[in-house]
Amino acid sequence: MARLLLIFLLNFSINSGSSNYVSPQEYFGESYDEALKYCRINQREISRYCFQFQIDPKVASSVIFPELIRYNRFRDMMETTALELAYVSMGADVADFSIGYFQMKPSFIEKLEREIQNFPEIFSQFPEIPKYPNDFSESQIRNERISRLKKNEWQLKYLVCFVKIATEKYSEEILTHQNETLMILSSAYNAGLESNYEHLKSISNTKTFPYGNRFTGRFSYFDVANYYYTNHSNQIFQKP
Repeated sequence: MARLLLIFLLNFSINSGSSNYVSPQEYFGESYDEALKYCRINQREISRYCFQFQIDPKVASSVIFPELIRYNRFRDMMETTALELAYVSMGADVADFSIGYFQMKPSFIEKLEREIQNFPEIFSQFPEIPKYPNDFSESQIRNERISRLKKNEWQLKYLVCFVKIATEKYSEEILTHQNETLMILSSAYNAGLESNYEHLKSISNTKTFPYGNRFTGRFSYFDVANYYYTNHSNQIFQKP
């Protein structure tokens, strides 16, 4: 009798644990579905940019998919006018904030503009990214950067450029850990190109999405990117 009770309790524990799993799609609900809708509506444009620069749109869309959820989840709370003015006047050290569907920050673009100049071949493909009129002041450049970030075309351009730079920058790690390519790229998008492999690996297991480092969540950024990549990206993006 005791043995049967033990077996019952073990089975109950295992089954209860498995039934407690909630997928990102279930957990984020409408925000997840809206993110899927964005990918479907913009499938052609995303694919065009990606194929033009030999990037897999399934990977690129997975890198930013968690941000699409974040955008849909918090867009009603976003009021950036005052932050935009502060950034234009004083820079990212004073005001740094997320913009648009891909939730890119001005500081993210500033780093991308600097980083691209370390990769001549990629720079030749995107010479317009770090380019501004010669007579622009710093505040005018920051204002133009904000203007670009508000345009879907520029965010796609920044995304594809980022994927190319990150793929090149972490080429040794990707070659060594080929099954971790999406982990590396999505975690670098989340944490920054200055991160080393160990840090990317660490944050890929840190459950802080979607609220950031000050709050523990159910998923890591990579968890969400990988779930979408595994379950939905192939349904949306096909090779031409």
